[in-house]
Amino acid sequence: MKQLLANLPLKEKEHQSAHICTQLQDIFSDPQIQRIGLIVPLPNEPDIRPVIERCRIKKKTLYFPKIENGVMYFVTADSRNDFIPDKLFERNILVPQ
Repeated sequence: MKQLLANLPLKEKEHQSAHICTQLQDIFSDPQIQRIGLIVPLPNEPDIRPVIERCRIKKKTLYFPKIENGVMYFVTADSRNDFIPDKLFERNILVPQ
């Protein structure tokens, strides 16, 4: 799957990301959904950052996974300033502080 995504033309990746974003926004538009767990996508994954921003505008509470001492838990993050470069896996990704 990683190789398939890595070889996907940029236009197709953007199209697929937009399609996924539309589907997620339809789901998250339900006013009863106020707390949402998401991930910050890796560079080779669908770009769902527009969904993250729209959820913030709609005042949804967003939770992101964080790993400390081998334990994963979810924390809230209100803005991009709440993220730092990952040091655990030494990859160019952002994780919650």
